Amino acid sequence: MKYLRTKRFIAIILFFVFSIVTVVLVMKWKKKSNPEKAEMVQNDSYDFLIFNTEPKFQDCLQKIAEEYRNISGIVPAVVAKDSEILYNFSSDLSPDIFMLKTFDEMKVQLQYGNILDFLNASEKTFQEVIKNIPDVLQAKVSNINSCGIPVTIRGFGLAVNQKLLASIFGEDSYKNLVNDLIVCSYEEFDKFVSDLKSSRSVKLNNMEYKINQKPPENIFSFHVESPISTPLNAIFSSFFEDASDLALSDSISKMTGKFSDWLKAIDLITSNTSLKRGRDFVNLEQNSRSKAIKEFSEGKSLFLVADDTDYEEIKNCDSEVASHLTFIPFKVSRTPDENKDLNTNLTVYVPYYFMINAKSSKSKMAQDFLTWFVSSPVARKYLLEEIGCTSYDIRDVDSIENTLLRSAVNYLQSGNSLAPVFQGIKKSWLNSVSQQLMKKYFSSSSWSASHYNNFDSFCIKKWSQ
Repeated sequence: MKYLRTKRFIAIILFFVFSIVTVVLVMKWKKKSNPEKAEMVQNDSYDFLIFNTEPKFQDCLQKIAEEYRNISGIVPAVVAKDSEILYNFSSDLSPDIFMLKTFDEMKVQLQYGNILDFLNASEKTFQEVIKNIPDVLQAKVSNINSCGIPVTIRGFGLAVNQKLLASIFGEDSYKNLVNDLIVCSYEEFDKFVSDLKSSRSVKLNNMEYKINQKPPENIFSFHVESPISTPLNAIFSSFFEDASDLALSDSISKMTGKFSDWLKAIDLITSNTSLKRGRDFVNLEQNSRSKAIKEFSEGKSLFLVADDTDYEEIKNCDSEVASHLTFIPFKVSRTPDENKDLNTNLTVYVPYYFMINAKSSKSKMAQDFLTWFVSSPVARKYLLEEIGCTSYDIRDVDSIENTLLRSAVNYLQSGNSLAPVFQGIKKSWLNSVSQQLMKKYFSSSSWSASHYNNFDSFCIKKWSQ
């Protein structure tokens, strides 16, 4: 009997020990499965919290946070997030500053009441920073006219190698030619492409330029990995004031006919590439970004449909070519009553904004940090040299190594940039249009009038659906 009691007692003790071990293991597993939460719960030495949704920026932002701690004594903590913030913040891990990359994120966070309207900002120095953000770059949503601090800017257009232009048209002429390419209409640009292939001279803005050396056989480099959204900005910016205006529109029927005009511009480009439209054109291996950039870098095409992030790969192919790049605006036909700057202005946009949590109890700290972040030479140096990010108001534009980004900044600072309305395009609509282009257009060698009309109707109807 005593033996049975002893055995039972040992069993109870073992069960108790096993339960404790199990609980400890589960707790450790939970910490590992949610490392961000575990880290922040354990670390109570920071004064305010920043969510960074671009992981490749993490090291740079950590260094900037450390610099701010050294000069202010206030400690920021930066947590990397690898996805869009389409959820409400939890009570135990709520940021004071958070990065957003898409308009969908802005709408979601607005619904949760997490976006501070900068009109309600308490700090005067921060208010001055807000006033200096160009209107075309202001983060706007619903009735909030400013709620984001740009981390950097980006440009999209037709990249051109000025050194190649100089060899074709002569050192004395190419700079004037670039200026005329910037200000010319779509119709003039269309004729320029045609004459470049068949004549001994071209005419732009009533100026004639003699062709001294045979130009590349292919005028454009265009790949199917190229986003469709940025080229569409050329037409959306004529009908909507900003991304919020577009995103909140139930109908785009006032744009009837414009998608046909846009498709003609795409036809001009895709009809003058080395890889003709068809089965190979929509093959990612045959018509990849890397192949298009290599072709352009080797001087086998004159223009590359590009944004400034293509600079690094061009530089890897040929650093000399990379040092002579500039942008000309994407061209599309327009009616006389449309925006006259449509073909002379470049699409410049902000890919990342820092926003302040409206529910934060540390709003002053957040505003003071962002004021320093925007104005500090130290922060700017880290951003430019380590991750290629530049401020909209950078004074020494020549310090930007990325010549395409430098070109975009010049457009912006001279007042020749289009508002990035394309950022308000619905994702579902964009996916449908992209699929339609791949299946029925890029895979077809020639387009008829019905192609243009059908595409226009498709775009208009799909938006309402």
